[in-house]
Amino acid sequence: MNNKYISLLWPENEQSYASRSMKLNDAAIDSLDIDGFCERLLGKTDEYNYIRSILTNLCYDERVIAYRQDVFMDISSSENLISSLENILGRLESLNLMDKEGSLLQETNLWSLFSRYKELDSYVESIIVIKENLKDQQIKSEGLSQLKKLIENISEDKEFKQLSKSINELTIDIDEIKSITFGINLDTALNPVEAAIVSVNKTSFKENSLFKNFLDSNGFGMSIKGVSKIHSLGSDPRHPIMYHLYRDIESLLKPVVKDLLKALKRFTHINVSFLTSLIPELTFYLKGAELYNFLKENRMPVCIPRILSVTDRKSEIKDIYNANLVIQLLKKNVDTSKEIVLNDVNFDDEGRVFILTGPNRGGKTVYTEAIGFAQILFQSGLFVPAAEAIMSPVDSIYSHFPVDENQTVNLGRLGEESKRLAEIFAEASSYSLILLNESLASTSLTEGFYIALDVVKSLRYLGARVLFNTHMHDLAKEVDTINNEVEGTSKVVSLVTGMEDGKRSYKIYPGEPLGKSYASDIAERYGVSFEQIIRNIDLKKAAVQLNTANA
Repeated sequence: MNNKYISLLWPENEQSYASRSMKLNDAAIDSLDIDGFCERLLGKTDEYNYIRSILTNLCYDERVIAYRQDVFMDISSSENLISSLENILGRLESLNLMDKEGSLLQETNLWSLFSRYKELDSYVESIIVIKENLKDQQIKSEGLSQLKKLIENISEDKEFKQLSKSINELTIDIDEIKSITFGINLDTALNPVEAAIVSVNKTSFKENSLFKNFLDSNGFGMSIKGVSKIHSLGSDPRHPIMYHLYRDIESLLKPVVKDLLKALKRFTHINVSFLTSLIPELTFYLKGAELYNFLKENRMPVCIPRILSVTDRKSEIKDIYNANLVIQLLKKNVDTSKEIVLNDVNFDDEGRVFILTGPNRGGKTVYTEAIGFAQILFQSGLFVPAAEAIMSPVDSIYSHFPVDENQTVNLGRLGEESKRLAEIFAEASSYSLILLNESLASTSLTEGFYIALDVVKSLRYLGARVLFNTHMHDLAKEVDTINNEVEGTSKVVSLVTGMEDGKRSYKIYPGEPLGKSYASDIAERYGVSFEQIIRNIDLKKAAVQLNTANA
């Protein structure tokens, strides 16, 4: 049988893409709340680990992303295929459990043999289940097509048919063994010193049955009743008592072992790991499809991005939103199709370094996170939370968000922020995505402005894609000066999150920083503009004069 490498994540062996893969650093994982996303999406620990591993280890090869997108589109667009793959996943999880259980008894020939038999039995069933579930599916992707073809070839192979026949012939003999009754001799200190098989049974052991009869026949009668319930003795073959028990059992079951050895000897080379390695991958796609359809059902836009080359350094996304935030709101039964404001993203030759300003709680951080999370979902091979998207992969994602004050004790907050910025510049390239959230806000406005100005100039020179959301409106006013004074292919552009009628609109668009204009709107809204305060003072004075005159 040709049990060759098969993966639904990698077109060829994963190692061939090692040089075009990246591991997200801890700062980016924390800033974009990848762990929180996995916890909200998943239930089981294994599932959490599978998805987190894929989301935090990204490949920026266009071929890999396209390969995964095709698999995902096959799965997400067919409820029938989703149901079939869920059946397959359940079967593979059983096969994986067999493999783990068998590894506990590697030192005992008989039990290793039984475990191997059960593993091969589960393997045969898995091949049959996968073949039946994929047989009539309309599959277009290279990954699922290769899996389907491989399973068909295995099922038609002469050796597989022989294995299937051997398993079927042996099933009754082994499956009929339900329990073994044994006796243990004790020394004067009541330590177990000897053990022997009493009988091999076709029924499971139950209290007050065979054991009670044995005790009664030896004069213990009712005095032993209720002394103990059934307890697990463990299965470590290195334990002296267990060693003798296993030896006796092997001797007693020699006829079965002989037939089993004869039947399975020719199949010792079969490795089932190529199937169990599909468990994390199927889990990833099925959970991704579940989220994709969940968002669609709640009238949130989702799309499969068109892939551009890494060297294009572009991301054009229409109606993006923060999927992590939306999931949280949907779980609280909020109608996000009405509450969430959609925005656009355009990293291209007309702008790659964006300075985003606007009022506090105006959506700047949510927008920043949305961009990073969309890039991760895209490069994982899934959908993007947006109506349309054309995207280039990035070779890394860096974030610079505020950290806990406990982490700034040694260097001070400004020193800590500066150190992290220096580390980003030491590693980032023109193909990177850099997300700065209120960076350098810990120092005075004047000091922060001059440091931030140098940072933005350096980012233009570097050529990366950058979103810098900040309260420094004067920094955004310097975009023309920076573009004229510093060479680079990443044009600096000012973005604003706007105000409408004194209220936050959460819409983000290119424009001059609002600065005093939005501040005056807020002041007027709360009655603290200069004109309003003067008018109120004059009214108060007039009221006092009137009261005095009346008195």
